[in-house]
Amino acid sequence: MVMISKSAKDNTIIFLQFLKINFFKAVLPLLTGILIYYLAYYFIWLLWLKTVLMVGGVFFIIQGAVFLGLSYAMRKDLNTLKRFRFLEGLKKEALDGKLENFLTKDEEEIIDRKRQMITDPKKLAKLITAMSNRFGGVIIFGVDDFKKPSFIDGEEREKIEKQIGNICTTSISPKVIPEPISIIKENDLGILTVFIPRAKKEPIQVINDGIYYHRIGSSNRIMEEDEVKKYRKIKY
Repeated sequence: MVMISKSAKDNTIIFLQFLKINFFKAVLPLLTGILIYYLAYYFIWLLWLKTVLMVGGVFFIIQGAVFLGLSYAMRKDLNTLKRFRFLEGLKKEALDGKLENFLTKDEEEIIDRKRQMITDPKKLAKLITAMSNRFGGVIIFGVDDFKKPSFIDGEEREKIEKQIGNICTTSISPKVIPEPISIIKENDLGILTVFIPRAKKEPIQVINDGIYYHRIGSSNRIMEEDEVKKYRKIKY
């Protein structure tokens, strides 16, 4: 499994993003309840109105606090945000040329390794779709299944970039925009990291078979109809 950074900065950013996601469902009712209770307690003198407003304020406070607490306890949003944050860290490492860091990553939901260019574009389309429909991810070309580097040259990296670009524009729908980043070791040999963004509004599908895939662990699985519908309701 991925080792999520536990720095105070990362945790603060993740928690603020968590509050943003739950703003209308939990944070806003909680703050509204506190405001109503405060105003009623200090500025309303009519007893029956004061009581009604204070009870209403308490209701909103409890509702917001319970929903926020349950959401935090389930950790679903937090786990998703941690993976987003982890991917941002990986992208920075790639841009900084930290090649060794990518030779030790385990395959899982957001990481996949390939020794060289994939000859079957259908398999690549399936992988891109599955990653995009989960958290997004990174495909590392030039490292085999045993984490052994098989460095590829600039010509092959360019071919892979073109292949992925064509797949993302012609073989999947809606299209996604990948971000390839080369990390060079020496003599133009190195690896290619291709970052796949998460599909935000709509899950994406492979055009040829019309199937939606998503990433579970290191496997690419078909999404059930209810999972597709649920995906459309979640917005990050």
